[in-house]
Amino acid sequence: MIVSSLIHRNDNLNKKAIEVNNLLINKCLANGVSFCNNANINAQNLNRDGIHPNIGGTIRLADNFLNIFDGGERWLSERISIPLNSFDSDTDREVLGVNQVTNAK
Repeated sequence: MIVSSLIHRNDNLNKKAIEVNNLLINKCLANGVSFCNNANINAQNLNRDGIHPNIGGTIRLADNFLNIFDGGERWLSERISIPLNSFDSDTDREVLGVNQVTNAK
């Protein structure tokens, strides 16, 4: 079993999400359960609604899980091409890095 932390939110519930994540990690440590820490997903990785991950956030979330499954460094974001029209904004492209984005349609 893997327990995943709540991702960052850009609303008044972010403080509560942090509290929940602290409880989750302590319970996981106490019970020997794997914990997927998504602290690397920040405000830049959210859609315009400030709650759901954009493409960059989704890739980071996938990377976080892949690292747990592999027990090491495995980065989906280094091995994929994403069409430019898949991005919400220039911020999405900046998060991934220009070298990881193609002009595919």
